[in-house]
Amino acid sequence: MKHALLSLSFLFTSAFAETNSDLQNLLNNVSEFTTDTKLNIDYQPSILTILYSSDLELLGVQTLHEALNFIPSIETTLTSTGISQVIVRGVSEPNDAIHIKMRYFIDGIDIGVNYFANFPIELIDRIEVLRGGASAIYGQGAFHGAVNIITKSSLSNRKNLVNFEYGSYDYNKGSAVVHTKLNNFDIGIDAYYQKHDRSLDATTAPTSIVNGAQYYSIAETFSRKKTTQEAIKDMSIGISIKNKEWSFTSRYQRNRSQNYYGAFGVLDHTTNSYTQKDTLALQLAYSSKISLNNNLKAKVGFLNSGYTLNTYYFQLEPNSVGFKDPHYILNAENQLYYTELSLINNYFKKHKNYTWHIFWILNRKRKSF
Repeated sequence: MKHALLSLSFLFTSAFAETNSDLQNLLNNVSEFTTDTKLNIDYQPSILTILYSSDLELLGVQTLHEALNFIPSIETTLTSTGISQVIVRGVSEPNDAIHIKMRYFIDGIDIGVNYFANFPIELIDRIEVLRGGASAIYGQGAFHGAVNIITKSSLSNRKNLVNFEYGSYDYNKGSAVVHTKLNNFDIGIDAYYQKHDRSLDATTAPTSIVNGAQYYSIAETFSRKKTTQEAIKDMSIGISIKNKEWSFTSRYQRNRSQNYYGAFGVLDHTTNSYTQKDTLALQLAYSSKISLNNNLKAKVGFLNSGYTLNTYYFQLEPNSVGFKDPHYILNAENQLYYTELSLINNYFKKHKNYTWHIFWILNRKRKSF
């Protein structure tokens, strides 16, 4: 009996050690964020949550916007113009490119403030969400945390994918992931396009705004049918090319949507109103072991984010309340150039607290228009 208990104890200890080792390997390797910081989990000021698309698809999740609602203390909502907002611990994201609170990445590259809310879940491998202050690691804007989308096209040895969908309101969507090899380079490409023409009755919605207050009628007539305008056209293409030392990643995305209930909470007077976001991100990275204990990493990148708001909130020009131009249009563009270099010494690799990094930001410039 004593020998049986000892054997059982040994088997349980071995199984626990093996499970604990597997868990440690998972924590060490699964997150792009943690591999960048190499910090002990006990000293991390943030909480890391990882969502896998295989689990999300079983729950019927279709977009990144829907997926983030499964994370504790995070919820998503829509503004009156239909723009997705991320709310972290009760604090929402401002509608501008200056007072940003979250940082967004796709495959580790910065995609700026244009949150990819409609990004299809079938193109995603996993979503890494860091909740809590992360600006010291990821730069300006990561006050509430950071979101990193790992796409299937960026991973090697994955299956090709083609997907088509259709539905009501003339909804159509197509998406694909293709992998191939060229010499010693792994190449992955993903793309999607989706559209719909949804419009809903809004008989009680306000149609005018005067002195900051919403009005339901005014001297001007609201000639079109009182409906929301929710049509969208959304597309993106991403390319990943990499080998053991070099990697090139790029992403282009355009989202054009009508203004739902209007930019100021009042219905647009025409069907020509829209909000458009354009994002172009490019990054070239190099990583090499230059000696027994030293690794060299370098990257250069470019990000261009564009935002256009086009709305008509009065029909006549001039009108009885003093507004001279019923057409309101806003154009904004933000550009970021960066060059980074780091030297990592692993001499004390077995003692992680002594591993040191030398990191230079050689050039980081931001332009806004």
